[in-house]
Amino acid sequence: MPSTSKKQAHTMSAIAHGWTPPADSKVADIPVSVAKDFHSADKKVGKWEHPTKVTKRAKGGSIKCSAKFNY
Repeated sequence: MPSTSKKQAHTMSAIAHGWTPPADSKVADIPVSVAKDFHSADKKVGKWEHPTKVTKRAKGGSIKCSAKFNY
């Protein structure tokens, strides 16, 4: 089941990759196996992907940009 919001997708991704939330938060009750299921479903759908980093050349050198460009 894919995530319903961007915040949920990022939280599930973080837990699936080993992030441990503080003990007093609501997020602490999410099992890692559930987070991995959500993360894999989000990857299949492609709904909440992080933008790829694009390096563009400027006159003064290279700059980092996180937007997707189709060249």
